[in-house]
Amino acid sequence: MEALLARMRSDPREERKHLRELVELFPFRKEYHYELGEAYFHSADAEQAAAEYTRALDLDPEYPLAHNHLGFCYAWIGQHAKAEEHLQRYVRLDGTANAHDSLAAGYFFAGEYDKAQAAALAGLKLDPKLDYLYGTVAKTYLARGNLDEALKNLDQQEALTASEDTQVETECLRAYIDLLRGDPREAQARLEPLCRKLSGPEYATRLDESTVLPFWLTGLAAARRQDAPLLASTISRLNQKIEAYHVNGSNYFPILKFSLHLQVLQAALRKDRNAAWNLVDEAVRIRHKMGYWSSMFDLAFFLDQYAAVALELGDKSQAKRLLEMVLAYNPDYPPAKSRLAKLGS
Repeated sequence: MEALLARMRSDPREERKHLRELVELFPFRKEYHYELGEAYFHSADAEQAAAEYTRALDLDPEYPLAHNHLGFCYAWIGQHAKAEEHLQRYVRLDGTANAHDSLAAGYFFAGEYDKAQAAALAGLKLDPKLDYLYGTVAKTYLARGNLDEALKNLDQQEALTASEDTQVETECLRAYIDLLRGDPREAQARLEPLCRKLSGPEYATRLDESTVLPFWLTGLAAARRQDAPLLASTISRLNQKIEAYHVNGSNYFPILKFSLHLQVLQAALRKDRNAAWNLVDEAVRIRHKMGYWSSMFDLAFFLDQYAAVALELGDKSQAKRLLEMVLAYNPDYPPAKSRLAKLGS
């Protein structure tokens, strides 16, 4: 009970403390190892979570839930073959449409977008009304630059979902497509009602991706338009939450990666290279957390974005370092391959 209450308070340290006590008392209960793994998983501490999931699997090699999240952990740190092994095992043991979505996420992290789409479509054959599978298909189209097909699948996701978080994420991906099409004003107009809603007191303690995306994308649109005051106010809003809930690399929530990115863009607008590289170094330290839970804005995305900033500031060596890290994680990430080719020409 104490562990559950700590999780509800977004207090992972206290949650882990109580779960470790349970593991010590009942070392042969796979469920307690799994729950301790979950406490690490939800702070995106992949290696610590993986150790506990592995202990659970030592006790029961056919424990589906442990295979699922162990696969995600391996995907976040770039061990994609191991991720595929465990996610395939999860599909065989569980057999649900959700299991296919997990496998699709693993393939997406590895840059195998055709396989990711095939896995999601296999899930839709099992359950054509599972809304978020259409979002997964949309992301595979986005990754390959097919924006029209991405929008069609987002429309299908929106038509099916009853989840407020999924509705927010759907509209945010539409705004992201506006940005990709070079229309930051349209993106900002789309995001304004979401930001107003998510500024309400009922969202004050939310630090997860769906509630932060509208503000991050607003900041991204502001940076594209060189609207320094809006960018600064957006960063301030995110950082107030980060400070209030003591978010950092060891007490991780997705709000951190988004704030760091906007701060790098702010430093770039000011032509402050030292500030930009200090922030990039901080982001690099949390790179293996960026994929949590199944975010398309992962290690490959953000480090490629930072490489673009490096090129803008005329630092080719920094850009090359970042692009090589991207391609070590996802060898087929199209933007990074393109930038590196241009850098070498």
